Amino acid sequence: MAELGNEEAIERVKEYDERKAKPHTWDEHEKKYGQTFYTHVWDTPRNDPALIQAIEELGEESWGECAEIEIVEVPDDLEFEVEEYDGKEWVSEKHRRW
Repeated sequence: MAELGNEEAIERVKEYDERKAKPHTWDEHEKKYGQTFYTHVWDTPRNDPALIQAIEELGEESWGECAEIEIVEVPDDLEFEVEEYDGKEWVSEKHRRW
């Protein structure tokens, strides 16, 4: 995603590279097994082309062991929103609320 210009991914990679360069700051697990790259992208829209490409190309490697991602196609004329509760996300059709 960073290679495709996603700003949030660029920032996460930069943070990872900075931490990787400072092994004296690693916790015990990192010292024993090495540092791993595990992050999230909260601010990236879920219909971001780079995010979709990353998920399609990486498959299960693009999510953690406690997660599963499914790409769904939403019709172009449908207004949708991604809702979230306690870390779980889903796509819903937008409705008027008052």
